[in-house]
Amino acid sequence: MLKIVAAFAATISLAAAAVAADKNATADPVDAPKKEKKLCRAQVATGSIMEKRICHTRSEWDAIDRQNNANAQNALDYVNRNQGPAVTR
Repeated sequence: MLKIVAAFAATISLAAAAVAADKNATADPVDAPKKEKKLCRAQVATGSIMEKRICHTRSEWDAIDRQNNANAQNALDYVNRNQGPAVTR
């Protein structure tokens, strides 16, 4: 009976070691891509007083900001090109 208990305990300890080794093998942070943290901004739509939270990653916000700046610059360039001569009195 003592031999059976010892054999059972040895089997359990080997199984636990195998499970621990398997967890360490799959939890390798080098292979897993890093998840970016989401950043939220509050936006108020025109004609509304309620703000809406919009969440994106830092890289997505950077791309959105670059596009918004380019759009604003294009609008200013268009107005400056098409304004014509100033009216004087």
